[in-house]
Amino acid sequence: RSKLFPYTTLFRSVTEPNTEGINKYDRIGPNLKKHIIYMRFELNTPWGKIRKWLYETAGDTVGQGTLDSIFNELKALTKPDYKQLVNDIRESKIVGADETGIRVNGKKWWIHCFRDEKTSVYFPNRSRGHKVPSVILGKDFAGILLTDFWGAYNAKFYGEDTDFAKCMAHGLRHLVYAFECEQVYYKKNQIIFNYAKRMLDVILDAIRSEERRVGKECKSR
Repeated sequence: RSKLFPYTTLFRSVTEPNTEGINKYDRIGPNLKKHIIYMRFELNTPWGKIRKWLYETAGDTVGQGTLDSIFNELKALTKPDYKQLVNDIRESKIVGADETGIRVNGKKWWIHCFRDEKTSVYFPNRSRGHKVPSVILGKDFAGILLTDFWGAYNAKFYGEDTDFAKCMAHGLRHLVYAFECEQVYYKKNQIIFNYAKRMLDVILDAIRSEERRVGKECKSR
């Protein structure tokens, strides 16, 4: 105790412990983080509009760095679950793969999807090439890879234990195209015409047979 200030021991700082679920020095609690994450990834709300919403509803200015930290926190929390989903896909007997174009900050990217009956894994990347399936499926994928005819799914990029199947809808589309082109435009190569017609008949007969077996129309129709 100081002789000059004998009562200094009475004025000590008291720090309240952190509330459960809130990290030290966090400005934003878990409930508000849930709203922000929902707006960004479920409603596809731009970051700028989220900041505007926070300012207009709470009167608080939130910088992009704070929102980025929330995203990185979510990324860290879900990383183990994502790895488990990837492992589940790698162990599947049949995996369907496809990709479609998306825009990321105004630039062309691709969102790749790998799925089986229970699991779906999405992987955004600038590349549409074979390296993305290799990253997700790994070198030792021993199941059946079901895809369209895009070159990234060519057998030469995969291991010896990988088997391949092609999407029936894409196959039918190519056969119909070949059939119609030879029938309407070219009328030169009877071999292509006959092959396309025979293959169409075989596939459609198989679909009808399956419809009779299950007693209803197939989903593919």
